[in-house]
This record gives sequence, C-alpha cells and structure tokens, in this order.
Amino acid sequence: MLFAGIRIEELLLYSILMTPVIELHHSNIRLPETADRILRTLIPTPLLHRIHHSVVEKEHDSNYGSMLSVWDRIFGSFRTGPVTPVTPLGLPDDSGTGTHSLGTLLGRPFRTREFSG
Repeated sequence: MLFAGIRIEELLLYSILMTPVIELHHSNIRLPETADRILRTLIPTPLLHRIHHSVVEKEHDSNYGSMLSVWDRIFGSFRTGPVTPVTPLGLPDDSGTGTHSLGTLLGRPFRTREFSG
C-alpha cells in the first residue's frame, strides 16, 4: 500500500465503509423491493449478489461490484431480476462428482468455454 501512495487513514476509511456493504450483500436477507431498488442504485444488495452467483451464465457474469454497483452500470455488467430462495446458485461442476477440486477452481479462469448466449 505504501508503494501505491495509500495512507493508513485512507485504508482505514475504505475498510470502515467497505465492511458493512460486504456484510449486507453477503447476508441471507430479503429486502423490501422499494428498499432494494433504492440501495442498488449505489451499493450491491443481497439480490444483486445472488444474481452474481446464479447458474445462468449471463447472470453470473454480472454484478461484480463489491462496494459500489455503479461500476457494473458503467461497464455493462449490471443485472437485476427476480431471484427466489430456490434459485440454483453456483457454477457447474467440472468433475461430475459434485465437488470442486482446488485445481479445477484455480484453472477455471484459464479454460476455454463455449458461450451459450
């Protein structure tokens, strides 16, 4: 951080702001639609984060922002829509065993895959 010119005060402020946002969007709560719509204009909500973990490729390739949802809007990766508690989440299993090995997970970004849409 020193080499990047970031002072300890700035890092502390970032951590103070970032931690509650991460805790919120990783929580297993359902916000009222109005509250979710208002909050997601600025920060990722649990709904946006669930879409990011969808098994549907165009959905899991979205909503990357961890503190501000505005970046996804700027770069065209913002997605919203109905997500229910029974919506399947995660990535397809490459091994066929129902588990992901460490090697499979580490190699996933380098795999060539066909896009379905």
